[in-house]
Formats: sequence, C-alpha cells, structure tokens
Amino acid sequence: MTDSSEVLVVFTTFPEETAAAECVERLVEERLVACGQIASTGIRSFYRWEGELRREEEVLVLLKTSIARWELLQSRLIDLHPYDVPEIVAVDARASQAYGAWLHRACSPQPD
Repeated sequence: MTDSSEVLVVFTTFPEETAAAECVERLVEERLVACGQIASTGIRSFYRWEGELRREEEVLVLLKTSIARWELLQSRLIDLHPYDVPEIVAVDARASQAYGAWLHRACSPQPD
C-alpha cells in the first residue's frame, strides 16, 4: 500500500493564464491531479530554443498528484499543452497525512 504522505508536485509553464486554467481544470476533472495552482502574476523565463536565446513572459503552474498518476498525467499534459516541448518537472514531496489522504482520494480513478 502506498504511503498517503508521498505525493508529487509537478511544475509546468504556459504562455498565458487562459490556456493554463483550461488545462488545470481538465486535469482536475479527469482526476489526474488533486489540485493545480496558477501564479498569474507571471514569471520571466530565459532559455535557449533552436539555437537562440529566448526571453518570455510565462505563467507558472503547480500541480499536485499521486505517484500512481504520474505517467498518465505526463502523457495528458503533453497532449493538452500548447508548447512543442512543455516543461514538466516532478518533485517528490511529503504531505501531511490528512492532505495526502485527500490528494490520493481526489486522484483516484474510482472515487470513494
């Protein structure tokens, strides 16, 4: 049995808030994430793409999910994302027992 305190925090970015909100809402509806947060004040990203230094304003999105849903989440996020190569970075985290239990129920394909 999985320890309910073991969770993933997934970082991604979007070019603008509307696309981010539509994606997060879909992922919550599909039970691939328990919740998502959008930092709508924007961030500045600097990176190299196709040989050029790029500077872009982006929206940061944090997604919380279970380890069991990681592969499906990653695949679905790639499908929904407007970028050719979206940033999808997952970090192992530990949650409080109560929050972790809620997260695992919220991400369960078979709701209680």
